[in-house]
Amino acid sequence: MIRKLLLGLLLAMPGIAHAEWYEASGKHFVVYSPQSPKTTTAFTEQLERYDAAMRVMRGLDDPPIDPVNRVTVYIVPDTSVIRRIGGSEARGVYTDHVHPAAFVPRVTEAGHIWDLDGGSVLRHEYAHHFMFSTFGDTALPLWLVEGYAEFNAAAIFNPDGSVTFGQMPGYRALGLLRGPSLSLRAMFSADSRQLDPEHTDVLYGKGWLLVHYLAFEKSRSEQLGAYVTAMHHGKSPLEAASVFGDLGRLDRDLSKTLDASRITVLTVPAAKLKIGAIALRPLTPGEAAIMPIRVQSKAGVTRALASQLVIQARKAAAPYPDDPKVQIALAEAEYDSGNYALCDAAAARALAADAKAVPAHVYQGMAAAAVARKAGATDAKTWAGVRKHFIIANHLDPDDPQPLALFYDSFASGETPTANALNGLRRALVLVPFDVAIRWQLAFAEMRERDWPAVRDTILPLAYAPHPDAKTRSAAELVAAIDAGDAAAITAKATALQAKQAEENAAG
Repeated sequence: MIRKLLLGLLLAMPGIAHAEWYEASGKHFVVYSPQSPKTTTAFTEQLERYDAAMRVMRGLDDPPIDPVNRVTVYIVPDTSVIRRIGGSEARGVYTDHVHPAAFVPRVTEAGHIWDLDGGSVLRHEYAHHFMFSTFGDTALPLWLVEGYAEFNAAAIFNPDGSVTFGQMPGYRALGLLRGPSLSLRAMFSADSRQLDPEHTDVLYGKGWLLVHYLAFEKSRSEQLGAYVTAMHHGKSPLEAASVFGDLGRLDRDLSKTLDASRITVLTVPAAKLKIGAIALRPLTPGEAAIMPIRVQSKAGVTRALASQLVIQARKAAAPYPDDPKVQIALAEAEYDSGNYALCDAAAARALAADAKAVPAHVYQGMAAAAVARKAGATDAKTWAGVRKHFIIANHLDPDDPQPLALFYDSFASGETPTANALNGLRRALVLVPFDVAIRWQLAFAEMRERDWPAVRDTILPLAYAPHPDAKTRSAAELVAAIDAGDAAAITAKATALQAKQAEENAAG
């Protein structure tokens, strides 16, 4: 899908093409790897143990999950590929879209405790995914979001299968011990726009320290929950911090924790980590041939880059017209290039081989919608034809959020969305509460309904986004207006947000 600017084609990187690839599937992750079956399986098992240990530590259930809603992890040859995806400093990349994906360098020997390696980045980002999946409707400030992720990312995987939490992330030690001063008052007031790189490093480390302290200090065991509840009821991060009492004393207590000769840790025994079997299969020759295109497409491309990638995609897919996964990858490349008829044709070939291939139905619907919008179509018959693809996809997999969101979006042509469409959009957000685009989509739907309590609940996590922009700051202003019961301000703020969204939609 087209999402962001990348710096180059993965196809140009040695090692990613013409490799033997494996797919390892667990309950929460599916991993695509060019490494050995043993290494690929062990890596996937470790990820599943990580998820299980976080749940056991916090007493959380592990409800069923649709396979499409797992995190897909792509193992790429080395960090140079990662930097082409995420920028010069990237060591791993995660995309929190409707079907989340992560990109990490191949597994080698264990890194040094002080290194911020690809595994640490993946665990950090998955902790975000876990947090927003579990507490997605909650207002969460920057320090807590990043401190929670750092607390989990430093997990130690022991030879006996147990997992230990509480270890300091070594790559944050220098910032904590020798970095610039950052008081708790400043940390509670900070957002990512205000911080230079050094203070950001300190905030991540001090956020870890506070999460650690609140997790293990029995006298404060109820305070973090009270803090989050206060924020949910409209308090700012600093105002909510009143639940901690004297911040100066808390700061001194944190310093004592940091200076202690031994830091408290908790080990979750292997016997409590029920992860199930990992299913492993080699990819078909066609899947392996198309994998470089698939990795690039999932990471995101510009239209210019897509026009180059699709040429390679056609070449790779040509020998495999009957392989549905190959043709779906080609359909995505054609769609990203704006070749909607060719996208539809590739999806049709996939469906000829596998009539239940949900992504193929989705790409046919997306291509039909793009053609209809380009033509300025507003008639009900045209859009009913578009929606049939999303309806089929939904019937095949009711828990895939993408057809639900696209079905609602198909009413943007001017028709009034049906109650069924709105309920489907709400269901999509339940399935992927971390997806910002779907959250905004539902918020605007509720604004049109003038259901302000529902709007508040939907946009509250956006209003306190740890990495704010102009749109999320406007969301915070709308939440404040709703809390104040100021009807004129509510209307003005909501109208401004809707106008901004209309501009973004028009710009594509």
